[in-house]
Amino acid sequence: MKANSKFLSDDHADMSGITMALSGVIAIMLGIAIGILVFYKINGSIATGSTAGATIHDQMNTTMSTVWTLMPIIAIIVIASLMIGIVTRFGSGGM
Repeated sequence: MKANSKFLSDDHADMSGITMALSGVIAIMLGIAIGILVFYKINGSIATGSTAGATIHDQMNTTMSTVWTLMPIIAIIVIASLMIGIVTRFGSGGM
């Protein structure tokens, strides 16, 4: 990953790796938010023509509810790993 290589480079004045990593975190969070909004916007307009269709629709809603609940954990893990990288770099005398 380009952000990681710049973050771990010997040029300690180059902070573009941190900027790229933060941009990635922001993109992940925006992607999650947009995905949630799109899903719930179209969810109500899905026509279920039969009982089987309604059952599948209910199962999909249950599954997606669980997925959207767990997605912010990805962003938290990425932020935590970025923070660990920064603290490690402080400890090595790089900053």
